[in-house]
Amino acid sequence: GTGVNTFTNLLMTFVVGQTFLSMLCAMKFGVFFFFGGIGLIAILFAIFFIPETKNVPIEEIEEMVVHRHWFWRRVVSGTKAPVNALRSGSSLVQISRDASGQPRLSMIDPAKAAQVGMVDVSPTGDVAAPRAYSAAKMDRPGV
Repeated sequence: GTGVNTFTNLLMTFVVGQTFLSMLCAMKFGVFFFFGGIGLIAILFAIFFIPETKNVPIEEIEEMVVHRHWFWRRVVSGTKAPVNALRSGSSLVQISRDASGQPRLSMIDPAKAAQVGMVDVSPTGDVAAPRAYSAAKMDRPGV
């Protein structure tokens, strides 16, 4: 991650350094509008395509990006979800497919999920992490 970031940063710095003088001679002061436009595009991309994750639990980030974001839910809708039940407050979010084969999220009660074997229950009755698909004897949804 960090190495790729550093390499890309240095590569782009090299490209800008090699092309800036030629662009300045050809475009005069327009070169500053060119780079300003690239910066504006980057800002707009960040505003519209990168969802805010401040104070969002890690468990909800995938659901937020894959299922609720206006753009990314269309782009990554064919990917496999790592679990079939995600924790969401006092309920569980079950990922399944409807009759037409489309992914569907539904809220289920943790007690019901424990009855059908989707989650483990601690000795105190608290719902723990979702079980693996083989333990729950369920087919993994292709979400």
